[in-house]
Amino acid sequence: MRTKTICKETEQQLIEVATKLGYRQMEKIGSEGARTKVLVFKSDRLLTPIVVHKDTGLADGRLSKLQIAVRPSMYQSALENPALGIRASSNRQKGGVNHFQHSAYRAFAEPTIDGEPVGKRYEIDWTHGGPAALTTLLTGLVKT
Repeated sequence: MRTKTICKETEQQLIEVATKLGYRQMEKIGSEGARTKVLVFKSDRLLTPIVVHKDTGLADGRLSKLQIAVRPSMYQSALENPALGIRASSNRQKGGVNHFQHSAYRAFAEPTIDGEPVGKRYEIDWTHGGPAALTTLLTGLVKT
């Protein structure tokens, strides 16, 4: 079964926003299709990369919410902005806390006791905030 992800046009839009802000897309590592579900971006002004999920928040094949994961120690609640549609993501499997495990988070080098890579996520209401909200979040992450 093929993984459903955002369309190529939206993916290109995400890449363009990040690139204009000084982020660069990291090359694919590992097996073919290792980055099917995520985009990974690095900035010289950040300790570790950020991970943008391409396979969550889809409604009728269109992006409705965008999830951006960061190393837990890099998460800044001050960047949450409901007026722009930026909020903390909630993991229903972990009782609603903002704590997620994903193999792509190995870039954060902050595993749990069992060795699984972990991260915290911001969630952008793409239909409300779109590229402007992404620009605000990515700019805020590199300011500190």
